[in-house]
Amino acid sequence: MDIIITEGTPVNYAEIDLPLSKTIASRLLTICFLENIHRFPTGNISEDIEVFVNAVKVRSKSERVIKLNQSGTAYRFLLAAASFTKGTTIFTGKPSLFRRPITPLIEALKSVGADIELYTDRIIVRGKELTPKNITINAEKSGQFLSALLLLGNKLPHGATITAAGKIASYSFVKTTINLLQHLGIYWEQKGNIFLLKNKDFNPNFSYEKDWSSSSYFMLLSLIRKDLRIFFPGLNINSIQPDAKIKYFLEQLGLVFTVKDEGVEVSPEVVNFSPFNFDMEEIPDMILGFAMFSLYTGRICEIAGTRTLPYKETDRLKALKQELEKTGAKVFVSENKITIDSRNLLRKPVIFDTYEDHRMAMSESLLVGLFPEITIKDAEVVGKTFPNYWEELKKTGVGVLYTT
Repeated sequence: MDIIITEGTPVNYAEIDLPLSKTIASRLLTICFLENIHRFPTGNISEDIEVFVNAVKVRSKSERVIKLNQSGTAYRFLLAAASFTKGTTIFTGKPSLFRRPITPLIEALKSVGADIELYTDRIIVRGKELTPKNITINAEKSGQFLSALLLLGNKLPHGATITAAGKIASYSFVKTTINLLQHLGIYWEQKGNIFLLKNKDFNPNFSYEKDWSSSSYFMLLSLIRKDLRIFFPGLNINSIQPDAKIKYFLEQLGLVFTVKDEGVEVSPEVVNFSPFNFDMEEIPDMILGFAMFSLYTGRICEIAGTRTLPYKETDRLKALKQELEKTGAKVFVSENKITIDSRNLLRKPVIFDTYEDHRMAMSESLLVGLFPEITIKDAEVVGKTFPNYWEELKKTGVGVLYTT
């Protein structure tokens, strides 16, 4: 399914129903899998979260098949959890999923006795009771490798240590894992790159919350529209979600945040379309949206922190460069930075590809104010994290036409 987007009829106010936070739900549902707890989220559930829910539902079977689809988070978290859960687990998924980094996690699990067989189209895990005292993991390509092991805390012996070799990618998400586990009574003490299990008093008292990363596209759109107020019911201004850090960058661009009615409202004050230089290494998923927004400056912008983008649903750095250059922008990529020169854009209709990547599709929709018409190919990919994105986008006055 393709979608044609036009500027439509601007409105002054919109209320957006966000999906649940995948960052929070994925970690909580991994705990549910490990502890065989059937406490499921309700409401606006994405395809990725549905993968976790279905995994928990089949957890009690001695032989279980878990369809990962394209969920890299489920791939990593549930692989580790299944290794410590008795029974055989067969993981299947899209071919692109099995091309994503996983070797460091498999090697770390195998080093402590896990039984894992990796094939080109599936992984077979024969789970058993494991009680390792020490685990070493290389988390340079993905902090999720480390989070996957930290989530095992209630299954590990007191005093167990996990050592992260090299620089930890997206460390803020690892910190979120630690904070969430602490709320559940599982305490990890960190000293540099060494994590020590200090205490276990598991308390399964938790709740799910709305997603900050999904809100980012609408917050940027509020700036683009210049007079669009948006209310997000259920969004927690004090969330431990790492992507809540977008507030810092958005405030620099002129967005004002107000807490009201158990949610968050944003409104543009004096919108700043000046060129910016942001370091977003701790929230790399947000780089795509800000890269698209940079075209509105008509100048040269830089975003640092791109080193993990090649290891996402697609090579996001390569895809971002290819799609931005369709607009006439000049794009320069270095080891950990992208530079975008939007001084000579082509003001004509643009057809964007999405590379089976939900965030590419949502980010590309932000360019609606620069071009007379935008076509987004395979727009259904947003279902991975935000199934009703296009319908919610209509609420802001943007014209959305579904095509085949």
